[in-house]
Amino acid sequence: MKILLLLLLPLLLFGAKAMVNLEIDRGQRLFVSQKFTAQLKVYTTAFSISDLDVDFGKNSDFIIIAPSSAAYLNSEEIGDETYQYSVYEYELYPLKSGGISLKPFTVSFNTSAGYGQPKEHFELKTSQKELFVAAPKGVDGFILATDKLSIKTSFSSKEKHFKIGDAIVWKIRITAFNLPDVLIPKLTFPQIEGLKLYEDESRLSQTKKEHNFISQRVQSATYVLNRDGNYTLPSLALEWYNIRSKKIERTYSKSYSFEVVGSMKQDTKSEEEKSGKSELVTAFTVVALFLLVLFLLLQWNKRRDKSKYALVKRINPE
Repeated sequence: MKILLLLLLPLLLFGAKAMVNLEIDRGQRLFVSQKFTAQLKVYTTAFSISDLDVDFGKNSDFIIIAPSSAAYLNSEEIGDETYQYSVYEYELYPLKSGGISLKPFTVSFNTSAGYGQPKEHFELKTSQKELFVAAPKGVDGFILATDKLSIKTSFSSKEKHFKIGDAIVWKIRITAFNLPDVLIPKLTFPQIEGLKLYEDESRLSQTKKEHNFISQRVQSATYVLNRDGNYTLPSLALEWYNIRSKKIERTYSKSYSFEVVGSMKQDTKSEEEKSGKSELVTAFTVVALFLLVLFLLLQWNKRRDKSKYALVKRINPE
C-alpha cells in the first residue's frame, strides 16, 4: 500500500504528463492511391488513457482510415520518468503525387491516475510530415492504382426503337481490389441534347473475400426521351494503373445506340386513324356480306319459282 501511495504521489502533486507522436516508416514506398501505415503514439505518465478523439483537419490530400482493432500498449523510459503509451495504426491513401504535406492534426483524450481519481483532459497536436509520393511515369496527380479493375454496364432495355416519352436506365458497376471504395473515381454521364438526364446518387460498398478487399461504386442514370432521332449512350473510359503489370490501362463501359420515333400525340392520332380505318373496313365487310346474302336469297327464290313453274307445266301441259 505504501509503495502504491509513493507511485501515486507525483501524480497527485504535479499531475500527469502526456504527449503524442506520429511515426511513418520511411522504408515504405509511398505511391499515389496506395495504402501506407502511420502509427499514432499517445504517451502519458498516468495509468490509463480514455476517450481518444482525433481530428484530421484539412488533410484533403489523403484518405485516412482509422484502425478497426484496439490499440496495443507498451511502456518507455523517457528521461527519469516511465510513460505508458498506446499505439494506433492508421491507413493513409495519398490523393496526389509529388511532394505533399501531412498537416498537424489534433489529438484529444483523458488520462486517469487510478480508480476514484479525477481525470485530466489533454488536447495536443502532431507535428507536420513532409512526404514524397511517387506516381506512374507520365502521371501528374491522381490515378487509381490497383491489381484488378472491371466495369459492368447494363441498360433497362435492349430494344432499338423507342417512342418519345419512353425512358432508359443506364447502370455502371465499377469493381476494384484492395483499396477503399471512396477512392474509385466517379464516371460522368453525358448530357445529350434531346434526352433529359436524371442521375442517382452513387452507392459505395466494401467486402472481404478470401485475401482480397473488394470495393465497388455503382452509378445509375435515367434518360427520358424527349425528341425523335438516332442516339448513342457512349462508352465511358476509366484510366487506372495496374500494379501487377506496371502499366497504365483503360477500361471501358459499353455503349448503346437506339432510335426514337414519332411523338405521343402523333401516336395517339395514328391509333385513332387505324381504329377509324378498321371500323370502315368492318362496315364495308358487313354491307358486302349483306348484299351477298341478299343476292343468294334472290337467286334461290328465282330458282325455286322456275322449278315450281316447270312442275306445274308437267302437271298441266296446256
